[in-house]
Amino acid sequence: MRIHLNNVIAAAGLAATLGMAPAAWAQARPHAHHVVHRHADLDAPITVAPPAPRAETPPPRPFTDAIWTGGHWSWNGSGYVWEEGAWVRAIPGRRWSPWRWTQQPDGHWMLVPGGWVPSHEGHL
Repeated sequence: MRIHLNNVIAAAGLAATLGMAPAAWAQARPHAHHVVHRHADLDAPITVAPPAPRAETPPPRPFTDAIWTGGHWSWNGSGYVWEEGAWVRAIPGRRWSPWRWTQQPDGHWMLVPGGWVPSHEGHL
């Protein structure tokens, strides 16, 4: 996992400005590290299918309403890298829709970000 210190400092400053405690920030941004790979060169089409998802054994649940988001493969501009799953606080009336790769009609691959959706909706 690559995290740029400037991104962490900027995000922490924003959270402090908004009056968000770290736990609230984790709830709002379950995978803050995903912001980092948006800076990779993603202009080139991804023609190689992602590997099969890794089997993960989540660590012990850190709090009662914790939801495991599960890991996924990310593209770093030259290959796939595994992004580990994380525990996040559940949001009432919403469920986590996982990150996933879809193959486009032209054969290229696209990462569909995970996120919170109303409980009655299907995957993004």
